[in-house]
Amino acid sequence: MVVAIRADLAQGPTTCKSQVLVTFPIVGIFNLMSLAIEIKLFNVGEARACAQFTVEQQMCNVANTLHGGYMASVIDALTVVQLLAVRDGKLAWTTNLNVHFLNVASLGEQVTVETTPIRITSRSILVKASASNDTTGLVVAKALNTFMFGQENIQKVAENWLKLDFSRND
Repeated sequence: MVVAIRADLAQGPTTCKSQVLVTFPIVGIFNLMSLAIEIKLFNVGEARACAQFTVEQQMCNVANTLHGGYMASVIDALTVVQLLAVRDGKLAWTTNLNVHFLNVASLGEQVTVETTPIRITSRSILVKASASNDTTGLVVAKALNTFMFGQENIQKVAENWLKLDFSRND
């Protein structure tokens, strides 16, 4: 599964259309499913990053509550924002994502996700995340996400393939 988030990390509250892209391998080809959600990013920095979104119909299960798989994908994508704030755009990938689902968020309710780095080494970073239901005040999910930083040769291959310079800040 590949999850990507696109966002303008300007200072102050920022609203952006973000895409959560999920790929599933099917008999040697890839089926790409793209869902667009509006995410408000704020307080993005090295110490923490915050985001808010409203639960929309395409995010819900049959009980009209936020689907756990969708919550896990959003947490994975939003911890990348924290990663980029800490490592100045260094390419990394998720090696372990543990999500504990504690309560529900229903259709139309607002969810706030806060991420904080808790351990950074030269090869990896561990980021914790907490998602809260702003309507009920209850914690919806808590997570730990471990990322491994790509070696320089992997950075170069990814930069050439994606035609991006991960070291640039503009």
